[in-house]
Amino acid sequence: MNPSIILTPIAKITRTHGPCSLSDYNEQIERGRGGMQLMWDDASGNPTNEVGGLFGFVHNSSHVEIHFVTNILPTTSRLDSWSHNVGQRDRNVLYLSHMITSIPWNVWCDELQITIWRELCTRRVADENKHNSIYNYVNHDYDVETGEIFVH
Repeated sequence: MNPSIILTPIAKITRTHGPCSLSDYNEQIERGRGGMQLMWDDASGNPTNEVGGLFGFVHNSSHVEIHFVTNILPTTSRLDSWSHNVGQRDRNVLYLSHMITSIPWNVWCDELQITIWRELCTRRVADENKHNSIYNYVNHDYDVETGEIFVH
């Protein structure tokens, strides 16, 4: 089996109180536009233990944006802007590549059968068949030594 796949749902509307995945996502998009590193929290229990896995920003009922995990850093590397996400302070920080591909929701649900209804929390894809389906659809590899992304 390939390295892990982490999925995280992105809210459709901005929350005015407490943590907001849409605000955090928008912050990362702006960081990327500014040439800075994209980053996100690992799933609970820090299941990402090697570079080269996939990470998906899930926009429920729309699409899933796929990135490679390019580095894994300790919780001390969390951004100051994440300080109000109190429940996630024990999660490692994942560095992400630019977006590799966007998978339409109908393909994600009907063809790949990854999500039946919607994603509710950041999680690892544990089912081997679903895991392999995503890797086969993405059809890209990440060279850990060089940081290059290539189509296979």
